[in-house]
Amino acid sequence: MCKNPTELTAKAAVTILRSHFQSTMANSFRVSQFRSATPLSYGVFALLGLQIAAMVLTLLLSLGLMVSPDWSLDLDDGTSMPVFFMFVGMGELLRLVAFVLTVIVFLIWEHRAYSNLSPLRAEDLDSTPGWAVGWWFVPFANLVKPYQVMKEIWIESDPEYDEELGHLASTMSAPAIFGFWWALWILYNIGSRIVDRTFNTDSPDYAGLAIGEIAVNALGIVGALLLLLIVKDITERQNRRNERIQTSYQAVLPPPPASFEPAG
Repeated sequence: MCKNPTELTAKAAVTILRSHFQSTMANSFRVSQFRSATPLSYGVFALLGLQIAAMVLTLLLSLGLMVSPDWSLDLDDGTSMPVFFMFVGMGELLRLVAFVLTVIVFLIWEHRAYSNLSPLRAEDLDSTPGWAVGWWFVPFANLVKPYQVMKEIWIESDPEYDEELGHLASTMSAPAIFGFWWALWILYNIGSRIVDRTFNTDSPDYAGLAIGEIAVNALGIVGALLLLLIVKDITERQNRRNERIQTSYQAVLPPPPASFEPAG
């Protein structure tokens, strides 16, 4: 029986569109095998947790410095130093160590996540796994490009892709959490530099330092929590997308040939 002409026309249009997208949306890199970023995400979670704990500790110690700036220790040179000021410095040292470790593991995770976009059949990508990491170290570009890369990873990891149109994402925009995270990251870095540069060791303003530390660490805590949620979401989306691709692949495989046994 002849099929409906309208249905045939629609299928032909879909075939043409798929062919067009797949021929014009090639990536500048190719990775053949999907490797789940889940193990790396656990490392990111643990280190972000350590960093958050260090920032919470520093925030509380800064409150102590603001409330009790007169609780001090006498130094050998005849001067005195607030006890909470020394504690804040120790908290900042712990945060710095946690931050460096977090950056290393996060960038490895990001490289893996971007590499996975190739076996996940995402097309027309704007970057490469190397540049997904490299943009963080390029002055001025690092104010925008890392944010764009993270959004691209999220969008192109869409498990609800349109298979008829060449695995295109079902949505072309990332949720608002990305914008909030990036704004907090920028504000945190600006605030940290202001606090560091305005504190004068010759005539220290401990109350001002405490207020600055409280504000900066509050921004950092919320930003780190948002990044944790983003890493978790991207990792889960990639795993679900890979499962769907594998299921679709298994569904189109031809059945194994029937076994032949000669008549005895």
